[in-house]
Amino acid sequence: MIPIIVVFALMVAIILNQKFAGRTFFRAIFFLPVILSTGEVVKEFLTEGEGDLGFMSKYNVSGLIKANLSATWSGPLIGILDSFVLILWYSGVQILIFLGGRQTISNSAYEAARIDGAGPWETFWKITLPAMTPFIFLNMIYTVVDLFTFPTNPILQRVRESEYGQYSALIWIYFLIISFFLAIIFYIFSRATKSQRESA
Repeated sequence: MIPIIVVFALMVAIILNQKFAGRTFFRAIFFLPVILSTGEVVKEFLTEGEGDLGFMSKYNVSGLIKANLSATWSGPLIGILDSFVLILWYSGVQILIFLGGRQTISNSAYEAARIDGAGPWETFWKITLPAMTPFIFLNMIYTVVDLFTFPTNPILQRVRESEYGQYSALIWIYFLIISFFLAIIFYIFSRATKSQRESA
């Protein structure tokens, strides 16, 4: 879910940065779940079975995916679709960070690109994405910590049910796992920034 949330938030932020009627309303809609997403609200939301997409069961999408893809691909894909509403729910802060990041890019850079004949696709890859790299890095860190510690995390629920000594040991192991994922993000970011400096 981590890369899905970050990519989704980036795309929505780029759309919400455009000028169109009702832009403020749609920004508020995407950020509203951040205000409401306390532990009990999310828990009740999942208990009522509201985390999945209705058409999944109506059109037997899960069966079609299992029939046409191997178990290696079908399992994660069905898991993502089953929790897609949660992806929407947990992307509000990331969208806000990306919106702020997008507004740091000067409009003159886009105007110069258009004068040089660059289309939207080239502009995204050559201007928007490189300028958004620090914000992608920040959102990756935030999303990793947020998802590893969100209230309905089944691993945390299992850890809380253990005895005190075992609980302490499991928490340290869990902390090391989170640190490992954060180290991977730091490594990818350092490689990406180094590549950008070399290309410049």
